[in-house]
Amino acid sequence: MALPVPPGATAGKQPTDRPKNRTGVLNLDQYVAANYDPQWAETATRAAKERGFVTAACRAWKNPDGSQSQMMLVQYASATGAQAHYRGLHGLWTEDTSTTFFDDPDDQAAGLLHTKPIMDGMTYASLLTTRGNILVYVTHFTPKTPDRDTAQDLFHRQLSALAG
Repeated sequence: MALPVPPGATAGKQPTDRPKNRTGVLNLDQYVAANYDPQWAETATRAAKERGFVTAACRAWKNPDGSQSQMMLVQYASATGAQAHYRGLHGLWTEDTSTTFFDDPDDQAAGLLHTKPIMDGMTYASLLTTRGNILVYVTHFTPKTPDRDTAQDLFHRQLSALAG
């Protein structure tokens, strides 16, 4: 259900030695390794189990302009699990003073702009929402100012793909 890699982009691989860069369908252990630092793994695993984690899927790619995009879909046994995950991340995002938080009421979503360069000098824009029992999490990394418009376009395309 994750968006396909666009023409001209280079698909992310599924390295076994670098779990933070994992793509594809992920079980609980793979999902936690790909998204949480080791000191949070036990807490994240417990929370995911309590929420009814079923599976996750990640698709990532590098664009010709050097930017990178990542789609993460996390499926829970019920909408309640996806909503609990959303509320947890939403709370963390609103508390993070190093970023700019925004609500996206049109999509019942939350967004985040991170202007301080991180990995490989990238900044990023992320959007997060739920659709039924699925948490939808889209991030667009760029070596310049976070590109909210591109992130929102990817987000809308991902939501449309989920809607069928």
